[in-house]
Amino acid sequence: MSLEYEKQLDKSLDDILASVSDAAESWGAIWEPEGSGGILRLPVSHGLRQSLLEGPLSVEKDPARPGSTLRFLAERTQTKINWAASLVLLLGAVGGVVAMLWPFFPNLLRLAPAGIVLAIAAWLLVASRLRTADVDDFLRLVAESRPNQAQTGILDGDPLL
Repeated sequence: MSLEYEKQLDKSLDDILASVSDAAESWGAIWEPEGSGGILRLPVSHGLRQSLLEGPLSVEKDPARPGSTLRFLAERTQTKINWAASLVLLLGAVGGVVAMLWPFFPNLLRLAPAGIVLAIAAWLLVASRLRTADVDDFLRLVAESRPNQAQTGILDGDPLL
């Protein structure tokens, strides 16, 4: 099963390829340029799942609009789950359930402080740090990035322009 992503950009082909190279470097992806595209190995994360998407990325001139279309076809996907973080969240959930149920089961009162500590620890260690970074975020980064100054021929000047 392959997934296709595309983004319309108001940049030239060379600017888009330079932006892809810069974005891949800052993202931690592996970019192998070939002609008007290349092969992209893009790490993405969705909470406890982390994936590596691999496939061709191409830039095509759009005759109907100014600019170009950037397409990424994720042909291969490797997914892994962070099992250690999942275990911490499971322990935190058990602790939260114990902390909520002790009024109905008084024998659980002696476990309630430990349950509260487990629930708070799970939140601080895992849940508050879960992030999502997917292909759409990468394509947005490519759209927002500017080619290096050396590639555009601008050697002096304000870098914020």
